[in-house]
Parts: sequence; structure tokens; C-alpha cells
Amino acid sequence: MWFGQSLLYNTFMRTFTDIQRRCKDAKQVIIVPHLHPDGDALGAAFGLQAMLQSTMTSHVKVVGEHSDTSRWMGSFERVVDSEWAQSVVIVVDTAKQELLIHPKAIEGNPVILIDHHPVESVFYDHGIINESATSTCEILATLAERESLSLDPKTANLLLFGILSDTTILQHPYTSKTTMKAIGYLLDEGATYKVLVNQLTKREFKTTKALFQASEAIQVTENGLAYWIIDYATIKKNNFEFSDLFSILRSIEEASIIVLLVQLDDECVLHAQSDQYDLQKLLTPFGGGGHKFASKVRSASLAPLLQVIESLDQFLIK
Repeated sequence: MWFGQSLLYNTFMRTFTDIQRRCKDAKQVIIVPHLHPDGDALGAAFGLQAMLQSTMTSHVKVVGEHSDTSRWMGSFERVVDSEWAQSVVIVVDTAKQELLIHPKAIEGNPVILIDHHPVESVFYDHGIINESATSTCEILATLAERESLSLDPKTANLLLFGILSDTTILQHPYTSKTTMKAIGYLLDEGATYKVLVNQLTKREFKTTKALFQASEAIQVTENGLAYWIIDYATIKKNNFEFSDLFSILRSIEEASIIVLLVQLDDECVLHAQSDQYDLQKLLTPFGGGGHKFASKVRSASLAPLLQVIESLDQFLIK
């Protein structure tokens, strides 16, 4: 679903030209992903940076944080507090204000959101949102393809990496003809599919060994729920990619619902996926949000999320 003009937005935004117009006279543009950015968030941030920088004179910065395997994607820049209100701010890949990688992002003039998650809180002035898209990178690639934009190979690779990362290499149930059309366009623009797939799937032996040792913690209930509880320190220490973790969970034939529960320093996040069940509906009573077949719940502690796992397992008995 593409959102245009409504009570949520001051301006109808549907094209890349709309974004360019909003940025045209800006002194500076700042692109902001979410906390602990994944491949889609970083691919969208750096891909959009390149798309804008090639057509305008305003400086375009990206703020964020890298994993050990994402440094090839681009470089972050420092933003002082006084810059936010004087810049156009573009938030990518999150509709939750509390997940912004910098709290002052909401001071942008204006704030633009580009995202594929359901609308949850309105902290922005203008938005391009498509809930049926697999990823924010798919949205950007589709916008570029519609206007026949010419991308350099690295930009095409950034967007394709985001799509492949967020779909666990096209395994996500939201993968569609639109996804494939976007991929075809990016390949025509010089993206290297095989190289990116290898990057997402190939690991040093020590990493592969650690990954499968960690996967011994996966539990599969007799009702068809597969869940994996893992702390973020383990993920960072071993350079695991979230696509690796989900790929292992999705490979379990007996699983109707898969759950990855990640323990961070300040919170716990439960990610659930299913090809069959409306997880957004199932997780809403627990404060969850996201897509129909891919939703998540956040909590300050582990115990409430263990209750979510129990509830999902009980649901599968029915």
C-alpha cells in the first residue's frame, strides 16, 4: 500500500522527484537509519545518499553505526546539534521514533520518512511508505526504475544488498513481482547478484563453526514453533548477520512460526516470521508491530517475551 496525502502527511509524495524537490534548496541533507542498522537500513541510507548527491549540490550526510562487515557500504559523518534544525532529515527503514539512531532527527526541516513498515507514530512531515514492499531498498529501487534513473554500480549494489538482506535472499513471503522487477532494474544498472549473495552467505570457517554451535540453542516445539534466544554480544563477537540467523530458522521444515529473540544491553527484541499466520494480529496484544508475516515485540526484560513465545506455541495447538 502506497500512502500519499492524508491526515498523516502534509504533502503527497510518491516519486523520487518529490524527494529531490524537498531537498533542492536545502543547505544540507541528513539521512538517518534506525538503531543497530541492518543491511536494508544501511543500503537505503547510502544508496539514497548517492542518488541525491548525483543530482544536487547540497551536502548529504549519513549518520549511523557499522558492523564489521558493512564498512564497504559508505562512511558516516558527524552532525553537531545545531545542524539538525537547519537540514532536511530523511529517515529510512523505521516508523518508530524511539528507534531513530539520533533523537534530534525529529528536528529536521522538514523530516521525510521512507519506509516499508506500518505507520506507528507520526514524527515526520512527509512520507513515502509501502507496506507491501519487502524492504526500503525495494522502494528506492522502484522509484528509481519508474523515473529511469541511471545508477552507478555501487549504488545499485547497495540497494540490491538491502533487498537480499531483508528477504533472507528472497525467502521472505512478501517477495513479489515488484521485488523481482526492482532486482532486474538493479542488475541492468550494474549490480552484481552473485557477489552479493556470496557476501551474505559465505563466512570464514571460524564464523561458520560458531554459528552452528550457537544454533544448538534453537528449540522446536511439538506444535511447530522454532525459537532461538541469543544475546547481541554473541552476534557482534562472531560477526553473525541476521540473515544467517533467520536462514537457519527458516530451514527448519517442522516450523510454522519462527522466532529470533535477541537480548541487547538495554532491551530484548523478539522477531517472529511465518508464511502462514498473521503475526501482526497475534503480537498486537503484546505491543508488537510490523508486517502480517513478519512482526516484532520489544521489552525491557526477557520474561514478557518468553510469555509471547508461550502464547505463540499455544496458538499453534488450535
